[in-house]
Amino acid sequence: YVLHPGVGPIAAARLSVIDLGAPGGPRLAQERSVDAPAGLLVAAERAPVLLALGPKRLALFDVREPRRAASWGTAELPAEAQGAVAAALSPDGALLAVALAEDNRVVLLDVKPRPDGPHPRVVAQAELLPLARQPLLCDLRFAADGEALWVLTGDNERGRGRGHQPTRVVTLKLRR
Repeated sequence: YVLHPGVGPIAAARLSVIDLGAPGGPRLAQERSVDAPAGLLVAAERAPVLLALGPKRLALFDVREPRRAASWGTAELPAEAQGAVAAALSPDGALLAVALAEDNRVVLLDVKPRPDGPHPRVVAQAELLPLARQPLLCDLRFAADGEALWVLTGDNERGRGRGHQPTRVVTLKLRR
C-alpha cells in the first residue's frame, strides 16, 4: 500500500494497492481516493486494518482481501488528537496511538471498526517530557503483544536549532 498525500489543505489523498506477486512483476492492483487529506499510513500487525491519518481526519480500510482495500469510512479526529506527527496501530487494530510533537504528548484512540463507520474516541493520554521546551517526539510503535507502547524522542526537524537533545526510548505500559 502506498499513500499519496493530497496537495493543499483540503485535497483528498489517494491509496495505491501494489500487487507484489503479480505475474510479470509488481503492478498496480487498485487505486482509490481516501476522501480526506492524509499523510500517515499505518497497519495492524494481526488484523486486516489499514488507517490513513491526516491532521484532522482519519480513514479506515478493511484489507481482508489484500488487493482490494475496502473503505470503512472517514471520521473527524477528536480535538485532543489532531496534528499528529507519527502514529501506530495496535496489533489487533483496536487502538491508534498518535504522537503530538508540540506538547510532547501521546494520545490513544479507540478506532475499532463499527458497522456505521469509524468513531475515534480518546481512551488515554500521556504527557511525556513535561519539562521539555521543544518538540521532541519522533516516532512510536506498539509491542507485538499490544501491552506496551514505545515512544522515540530526541532531535528532529521540528526542534532544529534549539540545542542537542539525547535520543531516548520511553515505554508506556498499557492496561486494557
